[in-house]
Amino acid sequence: MMTLIKKIRLLIGQFFYKRKLKKLRRNVKAINLKQVETAGIIFEANDTENLKQIKELRKYLPDEAQVIVVGYIEGDRKNFSYIGDKVYNYISEVDFDFFMRPKPEIKDFIKRKLDILFVLSNKYFFAIDYISGLSKAAFKIGKSGIYEKNLDFFIETKIKDLDYIILQITNYLSKLNME
Repeated sequence: MMTLIKKIRLLIGQFFYKRKLKKLRRNVKAINLKQVETAGIIFEANDTENLKQIKELRKYLPDEAQVIVVGYIEGDRKNFSYIGDKVYNYISEVDFDFFMRPKPEIKDFIKRKLDILFVLSNKYFFAIDYISGLSKAAFKIGKSGIYEKNLDFFIETKIKDLDYIILQITNYLSKLNME
């Protein structure tokens, strides 16, 4: 159950987020997976299965592509076992200020000019909404539903299995004919 203070913080955070979203200008550009030079992946990291599936997605991208992976952890990071994982970045509520605005490290990710941003979560988290909504990525892709308003292309399915969603995304993006 969300405390009253947390609800107020979230409302204020949403106010700031919506204000920034209105000012956002970006050039949307679809891209074939083989052409990706820079990619971002944001996902829910509480489920360890998701981490395996994110590693699988990475295999579909070119070896030379610079890929930044951000896993969102709901709750206390201390309860999450990611010791030894120096490849991916993990964030939680502590990476946001009192008004739910991201701290500088996350702002850097949002400002990056990525070729593509994969938004992979079946649950709503304000942090993922904020990051995916304000990202400067040229092309944003994910599953329909929760974050659909932030995406340029989404997979319409009721299936929540991340393996299936990743398979569909990679299938469509591999077939895009970009000349």
